[in-house]
Amino acid sequence: MATSPHRKAAGDVLPPFDVAAEEAIIGAFLMDSMPEFAAKDEIARVIASLAPDDFFREQNQWTYSACVALFERGEAITYVTLANEIDLMGHLDAIGGIEALSEIASRHFTAHGVEAHARIVARCALYRRLIQAAGFITQVAYEASPDVDRVMQVSREALERALGAAPANITPIRGNLYDRPEYAETGI
Repeated sequence: MATSPHRKAAGDVLPPFDVAAEEAIIGAFLMDSMPEFAAKDEIARVIASLAPDDFFREQNQWTYSACVALFERGEAITYVTLANEIDLMGHLDAIGGIEALSEIASRHFTAHGVEAHARIVARCALYRRLIQAAGFITQVAYEASPDVDRVMQVSREALERALGAAPANITPIRGNLYDRPEYAETGI
């Protein structure tokens, strides 16, 4: 569904995202305030695994950020408290007002599966970061710098930022590259 490329206009492709999964997470926050939908442990795990910028839609970033702020303060997350928090951030009109929150909750009326939805959002965010890193690496490679070690270093750093990995997890790329005979001779 949303993890496949989205066509925007003739030939344009949007990066991976899943608005339904993003909104399902927001809906879960709204449902969590109701005793029959209590999912505080799951919500806490979602908060630990997702940052607002993992959401593709800016409106969902703002809404998620407001949900997290309310949750971390131990306040109930209702349409009114969430709308107030988003309004304090200066974004209530931009998200479509309290009506937009109501629409999200009417489409996603359960907290069931919130961790699976968070994994979808996190995966799409990772793919977007990898696409961004690949674009940067492509740009650096096209510059054809004579300093190959520097190109490899900045490429490795771009991947590390995208993956959130320690340098040791990425370093073998260079070793594997140099081990290939066609590159060993050229010094690339």
